[in-house]
Amino acid sequence: MNIDDLFSVDKEAFEDGKWFDLGPDSKIKMRSFKSPKAKAARTRLELPYKSLLRTGKELPEDISEDIATKQMAEAIIVDWKGLSTDEGPLPKYSADYAYKFLSEKTEFRDYLAQILFDSDAFKSEDREQSFENLKNS
Repeated sequence: MNIDDLFSVDKEAFEDGKWFDLGPDSKIKMRSFKSPKAKAARTRLELPYKSLLRTGKELPEDISEDIATKQMAEAIIVDWKGLSTDEGPLPKYSADYAYKFLSEKTEFRDYLAQILFDSDAFKSEDREQSFENLKNS
């Protein structure tokens, strides 16, 4: 068994985003929290709190949550299609709107994070084949 194949990711989807189906005619394109763009956004957003973080202290929960929401809006979500609320369809994706929306719809934000934390979210075709081979052996 090739360990590299077993844990490989689709680099393009990992870094540039992958479409995830959320329901009939609704999709969201997201990149990994571990992608270079997502990591850079997190670092930039934590910059005002650098001295506090250096001391080993954790950020207050409200600040940490706000940073995660901004990171998701600016660097994780790439696009969306077919999303709506009771008030109607969501406008074309923009980081500013996504931040406002995710700040209000925290359950939705947390649901999207769960999708991304799934170990199979960005698996490569080699990885898929390795899992199939493991099941069949």
